[in-house]
Amino acid sequence: MRNLFCVKNARSRKVLQNILASFFIKGWSGAMQLLLVPLTLTCLSNYEYGVWMTISTLLVWIESMDIGLGNGMRNMLATFRAEGDNERAKQVVSTCFYSLVVFMLFIGIILYVAEHYINFYAFLNVDANMVSNLTLVIQLSTVIVCATFVFKFIGNVYLALQLPALNNLLLVLGNTLSFVGIFIAKILFNDVPLIAIAVISTMGPLLVFLISYPITFIKKYPELCPSIKSFKREMLGEVFVLGLKFFVLQMASLVLFSTSNIIISRYIGPSSVAPYQVTQRYFNLVLVLFTIIVVPLWSATTDAYARKDYQWIKSCGKKGLQIVSVILVVLIAMSLVAPYVYNIWTMGKIFVPLSLIWGMAFYMLVTLFSLFYAHLLFGMGKVYVQMWVTLAEAIVFIPLAIYGAKIGNIEGVLYALILVNIGCAVTNFYQFYLLSNGKAKGIWNK
Repeated sequence: MRNLFCVKNARSRKVLQNILASFFIKGWSGAMQLLLVPLTLTCLSNYEYGVWMTISTLLVWIESMDIGLGNGMRNMLATFRAEGDNERAKQVVSTCFYSLVVFMLFIGIILYVAEHYINFYAFLNVDANMVSNLTLVIQLSTVIVCATFVFKFIGNVYLALQLPALNNLLLVLGNTLSFVGIFIAKILFNDVPLIAIAVISTMGPLLVFLISYPITFIKKYPELCPSIKSFKREMLGEVFVLGLKFFVLQMASLVLFSTSNIIISRYIGPSSVAPYQVTQRYFNLVLVLFTIIVVPLWSATTDAYARKDYQWIKSCGKKGLQIVSVILVVLIAMSLVAPYVYNIWTMGKIFVPLSLIWGMAFYMLVTLFSLFYAHLLFGMGKVYVQMWVTLAEAIVFIPLAIYGAKIGNIEGVLYALILVNIGCAVTNFYQFYLLSNGKAKGIWNK
């Protein structure tokens, strides 16, 4: 690990410290994610669990509708702090926070009203006799997630300050609170309905972010505390222009990463979501560990780019292939033991075919290769090519995944996902190569 970053450099030491702290926190987070599956399965049937996983996908979309303000603020805040401009740092935080409040209040009202008129039973192909109060479950979850949406920008502040470990801590505390809540509900009432699972699961993160707000802006960083006086309308344009690129990229990525559950539920059936989701959660453990390394690189690269430290950026990029080689070995080992793990983990309730296991492992390899170089490009603000490539992939993916579901079942959807993600993996690596070697021109330098 010491060879991954040059620890003689102060920026690298900060990255390394956050990586080490995040290993513990992410390990904790991974344990919570794993334990939530059998705990939730003791409360819900396989069918209800598949429905809840599909609803969770819809909630992820709501959580990501910040039109890029969070990521735009993150890059600008990191730049202002690197320049020692605390006044503008406070202004960008204030501008982002109050913009999110107004935006989400507007979106929340529209969603709540619209959800009342949508027939979710037909849209998600859910049997009303097996799941009750589906619309109410979605509406309550939406209200809570909208509130969480505003306050989770605190995580972007910590990311900008090159403290991703604290952002990770907030997230895992939210998951832990949800886990404890479901566990207590199971002990007290035994029969825990879907609506209770939904409320408890979404309330945990909200409570943690609400508590962290005064700790962050009153005790730790009062100089960054959002103030209506520091709101700058003209700065909103700067944040929006940069953030809009991230938003388009983020939404296109969501189509790729989050619509699989919906397509499987609609064209194959809610019960088929469970094996797909279990497989994805298992291999996501590698993604969790991987993000421990790459997330600190984003803001650290922004800092290095602002200071024109290109040698540091290039040295990080060279480690990408080495990291992916290690990940390949880990994925192979995980695939070999996966059948035994699934049997114990799901208490024998969910069967996962080998074709889905190895397909998910390959998908994860392609994704992580792409994400490593994507985070370095994010830090430099070079997202133009990624934005258009990912947008094209998202457009192609939906009809391709539907076709895959009809002819190849769950595996067909997964293979469609692998195919479209290869494009971004290739362009991310190529663009970073050009930038790090001073050869980027035209769109490759945007």
